[in-house]
Amino acid sequence: VLAFARPFLEREPDLLLASRRRALVIALDRSMSMGYAGVWERALDSIRAAVGSLGAGERAGIVSFDEAAEVVVPLTEDRAAFDAALARIEPGSGGTRLASGLRMARDLVAAARDEAVEVLLVSDLQRQSLQGLETVDPLPGATLRVVPVGALEPANARVVSATVDRTVSGRQATLQAGARVATEGGSGPRRVRATLVVNDRELATTDAVLPPNSITSIAFPPVRVPDAAASAVVRLESDDLAADDEHRFTLGGPAGVPVLLVLPPGVSGDQLLYLERALGISRSPSFVVQVRRGAPSAADLARASVVVAADLAPLAGRGTALESFVERGGGLLAFAGQRTGGNTVREPWLPGAVGRVVDRTTDRGGRLGWVQADHPIFDPFRDAVTSDFGSARFFRYREVEVDSSATTLARFDDGKPALVERRIGSGRALLWASASDAVWSDLPLQPVFLPLVHRLVGYASRAGDEKAAWELGEVASLPASGEQLAVTTPGGAIQRLDPDTVARSVALSEVGYYQVRAGGVAEPILTLAVNPRAVESDLTAAAPGEVTALIRTGSDSSAAAPTPLTAVEQEARQRWWGWLLALVLALLAAETWYAGRLSPRSVPKGGTP
Repeated sequence: VLAFARPFLEREPDLLLASRRRALVIALDRSMSMGYAGVWERALDSIRAAVGSLGAGERAGIVSFDEAAEVVVPLTEDRAAFDAALARIEPGSGGTRLASGLRMARDLVAAARDEAVEVLLVSDLQRQSLQGLETVDPLPGATLRVVPVGALEPANARVVSATVDRTVSGRQATLQAGARVATEGGSGPRRVRATLVVNDRELATTDAVLPPNSITSIAFPPVRVPDAAASAVVRLESDDLAADDEHRFTLGGPAGVPVLLVLPPGVSGDQLLYLERALGISRSPSFVVQVRRGAPSAADLARASVVVAADLAPLAGRGTALESFVERGGGLLAFAGQRTGGNTVREPWLPGAVGRVVDRTTDRGGRLGWVQADHPIFDPFRDAVTSDFGSARFFRYREVEVDSSATTLARFDDGKPALVERRIGSGRALLWASASDAVWSDLPLQPVFLPLVHRLVGYASRAGDEKAAWELGEVASLPASGEQLAVTTPGGAIQRLDPDTVARSVALSEVGYYQVRAGGVAEPILTLAVNPRAVESDLTAAAPGEVTALIRTGSDSSAAAPTPLTAVEQEARQRWWGWLLALVLALLAAETWYAGRLSPRSVPKGGTP
């Protein structure tokens, strides 16, 4: 009767799980913080112990991850291949994202064949690495075990940033370098030695005492170097996390920005005295000024980073040459003064059409009524825009019909544009709607004139725009060029970018120095210094329970039971009922036959034998 009923026999999930072969999926954190002293060794020991507990025929696989993840070894029974692959994995310089590792582990879980799957997450569990875990789905039919291997009381020092004050004398530059160093953990002050390295040469050292959990500024003795582009490093003595003990940065090219000052023919030097003096006394950045009376030549433009036109008249008829100059990354600052002429001036390199003169002498001159305070030009004046510009009077200025591709950065009090910017290719063109002398306005007589000219010319020339240091994962814009660019990565790979008239970009995926060359020239035109992400130096750890809680979406993924079997699947696991039924029928038949053989023949009473 039991055999004919064919009942489904239920088993406890744990017993059902234990009856299957095991598969172990290991998600191993390979981020920079795993290079902390002793952490990587603990991670490898944990993995070897887990793999050593597997029986014959049971499989293991590895997923390694930082901000990205990859399957290093798919599920395999080959222990030798597994051990060889594990030995090749090392901590890198990337950040930690637990979500990326667990998502990739799900792919290996899905490849398991009727096995009891366990996912082993091995990490130092930095708190910042939990970001995005809430979007990870539960691991189907698998249990998750979190193995924290981080140091219990980590202590670390890292270089946050470097600063350089550069003074040029002839072809030599004096560097006054400094750095900011942050400390985390530790029970008391720590004494360290810092070294300044320029072009692979150790030029200066200094000792510093670093209090725990603080940021300390240190300064190096002045050093002299050639006034040229260079790569530099501030290096601390190695501690338990050596990967962030160096801060790489670059020193730009010659400190002086080549400025071509274009003056109208016949103008006296006294009229432009304020502009020339303002350009001549700049220090940060410093300007190397070349004066040209009349239209600039192609050779003049080739030597300049920025053109400052005291009036538009000398630039008439130079449309194509100036437009190409700006398009290639040059800067232009033009003043629309009295020699511009009475007709409307339209040039392809101007941010707008310059029209008639607006005379404000009858009402004692106009004022600047509005400036875009958050623009880099006006950023130093942000806290006192009204007091800085309010006292300047403009007696005459030009009407400007702003081009649709241009932006108005300042207006006079009657609403007419005062300063207009236009981007042309990778360059910047600025138009000031008044003269640069003290005849049309008294702006050159105001204290704000000097820093304003420096900001205008510095912004147009892009001086200071170059970042001295980058972080891993950022994207850097490269200068526009009609030549092919070759980007050499820190690892030695070469990426070639086709010629283009607009800025190109490169993703910074390695720590070290990227070098950009143009047209097959041996010397790089640009060097990018890339450092690890600052957040990766934060060793604050999360609890394993926080990981399992974040990836739970309605079910307990940390103790995920096997997927319930359907009736058909459960019956398929109990096919022995059929064999049992056949055995019972065979026994019944045998019993009937055997009983017939053994029973004596019965003779009816009174009958004949």
